[in-house]
Amino acid sequence: IALSEEDSPVERPFVADLFIFYAFDEPTSFTMVAYRDLKNLELTEESIHELAIENLRKRIPQPEIHNIVEGVFMLTCGGNFEATTLLLDEVWEQARQMVQGDLIVSASARDIVVFTGSENREGLALIRSRTSRVMEIGDHLLTRHFLVRQKTAWSLYRGYAE
Repeated sequence: IALSEEDSPVERPFVADLFIFYAFDEPTSFTMVAYRDLKNLELTEESIHELAIENLRKRIPQPEIHNIVEGVFMLTCGGNFEATTLLLDEVWEQARQMVQGDLIVSASARDIVVFTGSENREGLALIRSRTSRVMEIGDHLLTRHFLVRQKTAWSLYRGYAE
């Protein structure tokens, strides 16, 4: 389907092969924000991003971190918002304190986010095998790439288990 620019969804590159799309949270569904909506709401691409992050912080359940095995963790957040926590620095500042080395994350589906440290080779192998399994049988898939958090930014991880 070819959409006009006004009808196209607002998108923003995030990291690796991930993009941010914005949506109106309707009672029974999400409606994508189009460039026409930005104009009608008198928002820019930057201001909608800031507003979306602010709204995300207010709306999502409190993220919880669960230890899977030594040094490997899963983040849960209501079943629909786990991957969106990648946008919340405060969540990953806390997680960074729990791992050895750089923080390495797999967000293979919108509801599956696992992480470990770059110095945990067994943990990296475990999340690689779990990511592969999710990519085979999961739904709402996002990416098979691992992400690394350095300071306050995400980038594509190219180390061991990649």
